[in-house]
Amino acid sequence: MSSALLGALGVGLVWGWLLGMNEGRIFRGWRTVPGLALTSLILAAPIVWFQGILGLAGFGGAAFLAWWLHVEWRQTLRQRFSVTDAHEGERS
Repeated sequence: MSSALLGALGVGLVWGWLLGMNEGRIFRGWRTVPGLALTSLILAAPIVWFQGILGLAGFGGAAFLAWWLHVEWRQTLRQRFSVTDAHEGERS
């Protein structure tokens, strides 16, 4: 496994985790979703350039895995601590 492929997997894990942080927080979808999609494409472009389709598949798979784990983790925390409003714990 090349270092470029490992880098693509690492970037995918970080990006997926960051995307998971947006779960339940997208209020202006008409602006937020295209912005996240554009950023994902910008991140994927150098991966395709250096690693090709295998790197892109690794990036996408790692991003999806990290996103899914983050969303599940947040739901588990909400259930464990009985938070009914997704933003209740975030208010100052």
